Amino acid sequence: MGFFYDQKEQAQTKSGKHFLIGSYFNTSFLCPAIKKLQNDPKLLAIATKYLDAQAVHQRNLMWWSFSGDITYRQKSQAAQLFHYDIDDYRFLKFFFYLTDVDDQSGPHVCVRGSHNKKKLSHLWLRKRETDQDISDYYGSESLVKICGKADFGFAEDPLCFHKGITPTHKDRLILQIEFARTDYEMQHDFRAASLLKYI
Repeated sequence: MGFFYDQKEQAQTKSGKHFLIGSYFNTSFLCPAIKKLQNDPKLLAIATKYLDAQAVHQRNLMWWSFSGDITYRQKSQAAQLFHYDIDDYRFLKFFFYLTDVDDQSGPHVCVRGSHNKKKLSHLWLRKRETDQDISDYYGSESLVKICGKADFGFAEDPLCFHKGITPTHKDRLILQIEFARTDYEMQHDFRAASLLKYI
């Protein structure tokens, strides 16, 4: 269900749905700047050093998180509750804000140290975790909220607990570039043009 960003309201009306997120596809094919970033020697060097192995580009993601009130279930579907990723046994993600991000526009939050230290229930019963459970175990001082202007970037080991806070007043656009030890060719954003149709 494709639509241009400035036509979001009309697209929601036409589809009868409230959109939580909107993702772009084929980013490296369609955007030379993203292609350049995924091949950037500095990002590759940082990832290689962190992974203790030659880093391999695994995927890009670029998506909008739309503002508004949503349910707990919808937050879970939109990765706006604490979770951690398992895309490989060692991997690193670079995030770039493409819009200004403050408290009202969906800042990213990560839990310092949680990539190394998880309680057994977090390892064996993988699920979305509540803010209270995360704060109780890791301490509220471990929560790092990341705000920044458009063009601000940061790196993260996604084995740590993290989430995007639901935007309340302004939509957020973010770009993610991921490196890992292995490219399983399952994470990419490639979609056949025939599948990408406008509403």
